[in-house]
Amino acid sequence: MIRSVFIGLLTLVGLAACSSSDGDPGAPGGQGGPGREFVGGNSGSEGSRLPCEPTATALALESVSDLVGASGADLIALANKQAEIALRWPARDSGPTFDTSARVLGLKVEPGRGPVLQLVCEDPSYQGTDRPKPRLELPVVITLRTADGALDARLETVLSAESSERAQIAPVRLDPEAVGGTAGSAVAEFYADGSPTLLFEAGFTVNGAYGWVAGPFSPHVARPCAYTAYAYWPADSTCWPELEGVPSDDDALMQPQLARVNTSFDLEWQDGRSTKARFEVELSEGTTCAATDQASHPVKLRIVTSDGRVDLTLPAILSGGEAWSVAWPAALADVEPFGLGLAGSIALDAGALKDQLGYEQPNVSAAIVSVYLSSPSTNDSPLLMGGLRVVPIDRTGFDSPLPTVQLPGGDSEGCFSSARSRGPVMRGELTLN
Repeated sequence: MIRSVFIGLLTLVGLAACSSSDGDPGAPGGQGGPGREFVGGNSGSEGSRLPCEPTATALALESVSDLVGASGADLIALANKQAEIALRWPARDSGPTFDTSARVLGLKVEPGRGPVLQLVCEDPSYQGTDRPKPRLELPVVITLRTADGALDARLETVLSAESSERAQIAPVRLDPEAVGGTAGSAVAEFYADGSPTLLFEAGFTVNGAYGWVAGPFSPHVARPCAYTAYAYWPADSTCWPELEGVPSDDDALMQPQLARVNTSFDLEWQDGRSTKARFEVELSEGTTCAATDQASHPVKLRIVTSDGRVDLTLPAILSGGEAWSVAWPAALADVEPFGLGLAGSIALDAGALKDQLGYEQPNVSAAIVSVYLSSPSTNDSPLLMGGLRVVPIDRTGFDSPLPTVQLPGGDSEGCFSSARSRGPVMRGELTLN
């Protein structure tokens, strides 16, 4: 579970935190968010296993599944527990503008066309944690509506559940015209030549509903890229509902992760030169988002290299807990298996690039700097491995200064640039053996 949650965490940080220049996290806490279509290989050639092909049994809407403990009607009732829910519109860096004054979302779920299906993995080769839990799936029609008309959508999708206490729909891609309201029309008009889509995701628990509508924010009118939260609910979310928020003064959950990353790493630059990189990581203000086997918290990361090239400080997310892979390296047999991820990125102007990275070029006025670390994922992985990456960006056409919050980095730097993304001008590999 921890690896999938961590991937969701990093993705939500990338999708949400990047969209705000005033510190607004953009979506629930910027932490522990929903996974965005991150799936393993389906050929099995990468060492992953093909999913179990379930046996499907059709049930009447009112029929209770003994395996799931709920009926389709129960799930519909769960989804309609809140007819109205507090809505938040985070600030965005650029892109289409529309009315965001509504603070309440009307949400209604109705049965769709088709039967309720009980899906069960009966393949005897799937045992223990490999065997998926039985689940119910039922077609539904979901209506989203705000009083100001910014959101006005009716979509057909599938509601699934493994228990009577929680149901969800997978992310749905929508044409802007299908969303309706001023949000949909604004996106369609702004990206008239870019064929954009909007994303919708929602879940329902005994404690209430959660979800978001996301869309492009890039100034590339003909080439929209990346997604940010246009709106999410509930408005006061700190952690995504799978995780529990722990008071910020209770940092015991993060101490093992902090102890592992506060050390020196081998850093090899792309030109072959090697040095040492000392990490200084401390918890930032905020909430620890925790579950039974993992926890995450925003941190401040400082990196200082022995060659004097780097003295960099940036925001990041530290996450860890149980091991993410059963292929724990034999060379690390004396180390208790664990899972850990550290990821941070920041936009720096030319002056900060020179001061913090010793990088200065007349044609680079700003860049996104990304740093990441991860615990072993294969049999021959070192204890921790990661990298540092610097990619130039052009802010022409954006409506705000350089964002000051954590950015996604990775391969999404072009979403923060009005020019086509360039490759990294600096890159180094980090290892701890």
